[in-house]
Amino acid sequence: MKKGVFAKCKSLKTVTLPEELISLGKYVFTGCDALKSVEFGSQLKEIGDDCFRGDYHLVIKKLPASLTKVGKNVEKYANRRTGSIIPIQPFFEEDLDRAE
Repeated sequence: MKKGVFAKCKSLKTVTLPEELISLGKYVFTGCDALKSVEFGSQLKEIGDDCFRGDYHLVIKKLPASLTKVGKNVEKYANRRTGSIIPIQPFFEEDLDRAE
């Protein structure tokens, strides 16, 4: 999905991404104030930098096992409302080390 494609879409509340989607570019959902949930497809490999910047109501409950790269500040903005932080980067670094 291209950089900033849904940026500042104020009416977007929930998103279900297609199974075939492999990459979310930078800033895809930046500034989507009403965004509360995102369901990821099982083939997603990459989430770009600041993909959810400013999405203060967003709660991410589950990430796909297929993820191999998560951009900067993704975990900073996801789940800010609930205070629960998904430790995205350390989780993947550990898994990648075991896979080698």
